[in-house]
Amino acid sequence: MPIRSKKQFKLMQAVAHDPKVAKRTHIARKDAKELLEETPEGTYNKLPERADSQEKK
Repeated sequence: MPIRSKKQFKLMQAVAHDPKVAKRTHIARKDAKELLEETPEGTYNKLPERADSQEKK
C-alpha cells in the first residue's frame, strides 16, 4: 500500500527516524520504513497535500 499524500509521507518519515514520534502516534517504525520503501522515488511532488477520507459524490 503506497503513501497517498504529502502529509502521510511526512508523518511516515518522522516515525521512521524518531522513536518518540513513533511512540506518540502508535505507528510501528518498521511499518513506516516499509511504506517509505514501497513508495517510488520522485513521487513526493505528485502527491496531493491531503488524501480525502470521504469519497466525493
